[in-house]
Order: sequence, then structure tokens, then C-alpha cells
Amino acid sequence: MTRWILLIVILVALSAGGTAFVQWWQLRGDTEPETRRVPVVAGDKPRPKAVVDGNLTYEFGTLPQRTTSKHTWLVHNTGDADLQLSMLSSTCSCTLAKFKDGKTAVVHPGESSPIDLEFETRENNGEYVKGAEIGTNDPSLESFSLRVKGLVFPAVVTYPPEPVVNFGTINNELEENVSRIALFSFDRPDMKIVEVKSENPNVGSEVVALKPDEIKTLPAQYRDNIKKGWKVHMKIKPGMPLGMFREEAVIKTDHPKQPEVRVSLTGKMTGPIHAIPGGLAMHDIYGKAGATGEIRVVVANKRATKFEVVKKPEKLKVEIAPSDADTLPGNYRLIVTVPPGSPPERIEDEIVLKTDHPKAATVIIPVSLWVLSTH
Repeated sequence: MTRWILLIVILVALSAGGTAFVQWWQLRGDTEPETRRVPVVAGDKPRPKAVVDGNLTYEFGTLPQRTTSKHTWLVHNTGDADLQLSMLSSTCSCTLAKFKDGKTAVVHPGESSPIDLEFETRENNGEYVKGAEIGTNDPSLESFSLRVKGLVFPAVVTYPPEPVVNFGTINNELEENVSRIALFSFDRPDMKIVEVKSENPNVGSEVVALKPDEIKTLPAQYRDNIKKGWKVHMKIKPGMPLGMFREEAVIKTDHPKQPEVRVSLTGKMTGPIHAIPGGLAMHDIYGKAGATGEIRVVVANKRATKFEVVKKPEKLKVEIAPSDADTLPGNYRLIVTVPPGSPPERIEDEIVLKTDHPKAATVIIPVSLWVLSTH
């Protein structure tokens, strides 16, 4: 009997001591002794699980500029807790991810939700890869990237790609000088050219269909995407001023997204009158002293020609005089003077000469001058 009484006393003492120990831990601010903390096992609480249908990169193919395209991915929640989705970032402002709730989505267990990725082509040109980073509360997939890729071209494509027709050096004594540019459309293969216009009467044109053999000569990115197109023969007729030129032609189409294409026509026109050198460049001019430069003007067949300066930089003095009337007929000197005391400035302009030559009514000579300080 004494043994049982002793055992009961010991158990009561141990119980009181344990209670006092726990109360001491609580007074320290801990909820339970560290030796009794149990680590959390992953499977002990519900978790979401994100599964995305299909390839995370979608091929849009060829798109025209200034359009918006969209592709939709479906995200499934195969877990046992709500899945939260949101857009963390995107490659540019032209690419946005949209969810069923606007900027976010909550997907309940066993359900699915779409994510729309919208891509605005804007003025992109050529290959592109755009996308958005999607964030989740799935601990095994904190984020994933959705991307779109392909090619963007203008609604009306020109080849060469830059809408510039460079004639190079041509002669105004020919009946006409011809250079070509091709036009076609990926999204409207039956696009038509309505009209080609230029304010310069010396610029003409002719529109003809591209032949299959001509399409085959285009780079792969073009020939693999078109079956039809047009070729515009741009023509420079006699009468253009001699010297460098830049004109503009407007090609009108029936494409609703690009009803016109503006094309620059550039080159250098030569003829029976030559400026040697082709332009006047004078740099590091001391403004206080001024300076003088000359260009030799030669007329073919030693033809005597009358010249008149009809345009020049305002602050310059320009005159033309025979080089040596007795021994060098058809040779002239174009004399350009920067007056003493001229203020510091850079002059990028041209001198225009009017002549009585039947095949060279106008001569244009570029001028590049740099006047330094007068002090």
C-alpha cells in the first residue's frame, strides 16, 4: 500500500512541474517549448497546382502593322486550393496579358481559366518575339512565360524595304532614266495600285504586275508569303536640274490600312554642264577675315552659255565669270565669297544657276561652309 501511495505522489509532482514549465515558456512569449514544435509537412495543407495547355510559345505568322492579335491559353488548377494568377511583367507596352477578372484571376480546384495575350504590332517591322511573365501562388511553379512570335510587315510592303528609289548617277540627255520598286501585301494579296503621282512633271511612272519568275528572285521572307504583287517603274525625264536631287512620288493603293505609300526618288543628274568639284566645302573659316572659294563650271562642246544665280545662301556673295574666254571657251568660274566680319555659323545650302542651255536649264551646286568665331 505504501508503494502505491508513493507512486501517486511522484506522478502529482511531475504533473505540477510540467504545468509550471509550460507557464514559464508562455511568460517568455513562446506558445510552446521548442522541443515540442513539429515541422510542417508539404502534404499537410491544401495547395494549388497550375497546368498550362499547349506550347507556351505561339507562332502568329505574318501580321500587318497597326493591328492587334490575340492568342488564348487555358490554365487548369489540378490542386486542392485556389490558384491565383497575375501578370508580373511584359516585354513591352505592346504586349499585355488579360485574365477573366481583368488584371488577375482566381481559379478554384478542378476548374480552368483563360489567359489572353494581346500583341499590338504598331510600327514593328520584321521578326519579333514578345511575351508576358505570369505569376502564380503555386509553390512548384511561381511563374511562367507566355510568348508570341512571327513577322510584322507594313500593310503594303515595298522592296527594297526602305521606300527609296535610288537612281544613282544618271544623265539628263537620255530620253528617260528608269528605276524600279516592288509593292505587295501579305494580308490582302489582291491589293491594287490605284495611282502614282508626283508634283514634279519630270517624274513619270508605269505599273505592271510582278511575274512569277520575278517573285522567285525576292528574299525568302517575301517570296514564301506572296503570290501576287506589283512593280512600279519610276522614270526621270529630261529637264531635271543638274546635280543632286530628291523628289517624292505617292503610290495610292486600295488597302484600307495603308491607302498610300510615299516613295523618295534620289540620285545625281549629270548632263552637258559639269561642276568640278560637284560641291563647295569650306570649313574652319575665320569669320573676321572672311574667305573665298571657287568651283569650275565646264560646258560640253565648248558651248558659250549664259548663267544667272537664282538662289544662294543669304549672307554669301556669289558670281560666275568666264575662266579664260580666249583660250578656254565653255569654261567658267563660280566664285563664292564669305564677307569679312561674318558671324560664326554653319551653312548647309545650295546655289542654283539658271542657264540658256537647251538641255541643262538649271544647275544645282551644294554648299557646306563652317564659319568660326570672329574674335
